[in-house]
Amino acid sequence: GRIYRIAPKGHAYKTTPIDLSTPESALRALENPNLETRFLAFQALQKMGNKAEAVLENEFTTHENPRFRARAFWVLNKGPRSTEFIQKAYEQANPNLKAMAIRAAKQKPFAEWSTLATKAVKDQHASVRRELAIALRHLSGEDVNKLWASLAMRHNGTDRWYLEALGIGADGNWDERFAAYSALKPENSKGYTDIVWRARTEKALPALIELIGNTKSLGYFRALDFMPGEQKSDAIIGLISGKFANDLTAQLEAIRHIKPAYIAAHPE
Repeated sequence: GRIYRIAPKGHAYKTTPIDLSTPESALRALENPNLETRFLAFQALQKMGNKAEAVLENEFTTHENPRFRARAFWVLNKGPRSTEFIQKAYEQANPNLKAMAIRAAKQKPFAEWSTLATKAVKDQHASVRRELAIALRHLSGEDVNKLWASLAMRHNGTDRWYLEALGIGADGNWDERFAAYSALKPENSKGYTDIVWRARTEKALPALIELIGNTKSLGYFRALDFMPGEQKSDAIIGLISGKFANDLTAQLEAIRHIKPAYIAAHPE
């Protein structure tokens, strides 16, 4: 699109040249609201290396505006003291800066930030724990599964963004994640039914079928469509011939979620 600038007749439009010659002037440019100016400042500060570190560290640790502190952090994160500054960012009271630290840590091998993850799983701020859940995406291993399970146990049953962060963090590893979660005996926790609904593993199928049988909720029925494998069709047939034997409406709803190929293969 076009940008129209309205000015008096004869007005000469002037721009102030960007001064990137010193760490101090480049830092001022980094605070500029213009994205292009900030990008140029970021590059200049990064090229300055150690010469700019003291100025950036002072900005990161003392500035009252958390946005400016974050901008300084991302430049520092490109330097040799990256891990140190990630730890300092997580130690801040502002949850946005703590979440930023996790996003930066995610760029490194998990072994380098596993200690930080262990701290973050107990963080009082749900937004920080959400960020950690997302950072665990496509990471595997017993330690990671236990971290995810601990995060899942803290789901309060009302925060849908927290639930989705857990879903993202389990992507590709649902079998292992749900097994670790089940080992914590979560059945009486506030968020248990939500996590069963969001799960994408046959390990959650018995619990989901039980929820459907008890509630006949359309939401739980719909979750079957995202459940992998063939076991769900057998389970649905079990519901139709069992709990739903005398409920035609529930039977019809259940049939909608059986795969056509399964019905063709089992005409009986």
